[in-house]
Amino acid sequence: MIRGEAVPDASGTLTTSGALGEASVYAGFGPAGGAARGAPVRLFIERRFGDSRDAATGQFFLPEQEGYLIENGLPGAVLEDLHRRGVAVASPHYILRTSATARRDPYYVVAGLGAFFGLMFLAFGVAVTIRARLLLR
Repeated sequence: MIRGEAVPDASGTLTTSGALGEASVYAGFGPAGGAARGAPVRLFIERRFGDSRDAATGQFFLPEQEGYLIENGLPGAVLEDLHRRGVAVASPHYILRTSATARRDPYYVVAGLGAFFGLMFLAFGVAVTIRARLLLR
């Protein structure tokens, strides 16, 4: 368990435009009590919202949050914005990606990759079978 508090100056927002525009807010997180003031920010919490207006009203820091860590996961635009504002970002830094499906996401990726490679093997098997039948004629 990690305990700490938000670093107000170390946050950035990335808005995606288009038909399904969404906003991702990256909030810096540091040790409680300002123990490391001025130190580079190492942990950011990512929250995704359906609209940038929702980002301003969402409950951001819950007592406990589940998710998974991504090493050096800050998008380039957010990282550049933080550097431009003089916020020191540690290397490597980590993103805690939180969502309703955060704990299941890796399993979805594995299932998708399994299905992809399964279809590839099936196509290869069909191609080999057809080629063998043509050679036997």
